[in-house]
Amino acid sequence: MEIDNLRWWHWIVLSLAIGALLGWANSGIPEPVRYRSLDSFKFQEYVLMHPMTFKGKSYPEITDIVVYPIGKIPDTAATKGEKYQLVTCRYIEQATGGAQGFEYVSAYMTTSIPFDLKVYDPSLGIKTYVAKRGDTLHSVTAAMYGKDTAEGRQAIVDANPRLRNAETAAARNEFWPGFRYAIPWNPADMKTVRDFLDAAAKEHDWVRPHYAWWKETRYSYVTWMGGCFLVFGVVIPALIRGISGGRKQKEGGYDLERFSHSKEPAKQPTTTAVTQKDMDQLAEIEAALQASLKSGDSPRMTQAAPAETTAAPAVRVLNATKAEPIQPTTPAVPEEEKVFGGEYYPVAKTVKKHD
Repeated sequence: MEIDNLRWWHWIVLSLAIGALLGWANSGIPEPVRYRSLDSFKFQEYVLMHPMTFKGKSYPEITDIVVYPIGKIPDTAATKGEKYQLVTCRYIEQATGGAQGFEYVSAYMTTSIPFDLKVYDPSLGIKTYVAKRGDTLHSVTAAMYGKDTAEGRQAIVDANPRLRNAETAAARNEFWPGFRYAIPWNPADMKTVRDFLDAAAKEHDWVRPHYAWWKETRYSYVTWMGGCFLVFGVVIPALIRGISGGRKQKEGGYDLERFSHSKEPAKQPTTTAVTQKDMDQLAEIEAALQASLKSGDSPRMTQAAPAETTAAPAVRVLNATKAEPIQPTTPAVPEEEKVFGGEYYPVAKTVKKHD
């Protein structure tokens, strides 16, 4: 089957199949190949750090932040199907090779859900708690989050350097009276890195994160299938039909026999050429015709009959100068005499003749 003989629904099915395959291949979280790993604490520091100035221009410490959809770690005994989120970015680093200045390095970071906030910044909506005598990590967690949970205690520890750097569990559990402690988001709210970046972008104009929505499964399928349908289901078939139609018209018209249901090939018209034998035969007929006119007789045209057919009986030609007797024809059978009679209706009866 030639490509220009494909029907439109063939192209539609082909386009949707290609789109679904490409949508599946381009959905999900990519592998950060040739990217440096960046820990969550440095990432949060770079985001909240003021831009540096170099030769009169301002450069943010971190840029090109892209947040990918939430993924799920395969179920194992250690992970238990934990969710995570990938973030790619570029951050400033001292130029290598002894050159002056700096350069941006591509990096990636994976964060857990809920997001582990490690940097204290009141602009992010983090609460501040002034410790009282007798406060412990358990009591503060229950007072701030409404419930004492292991996730809540770990969030408070990670947000406060004094607790995070404590050497013993008793030191982490002790709160100094009058000391200010940062209380991050409640882990039960399942905040993500997107919430952190959105809050930072409201306070700092140099923070401009992007979300890779096209990597979500539903959007990936819709985008790729819609694009492939437009290209392979509409544009390419229209171009092929336009090119093939123009070529057939150029070759001598559009062939309507291709739509015929009969299996027999169309009969080609035959043409008969005039041969030299036909010309000689015509000359003989003209000569005989002229001779007949000179002699005063009626012209008699003769023509050689084809060998395959039986010769037709000759037509008798009348001569005006000589009377010829007329041959009698076969006498017709006399019609029998009939007598019509009857009481009500005339009835034809045959009468037998007596010798």
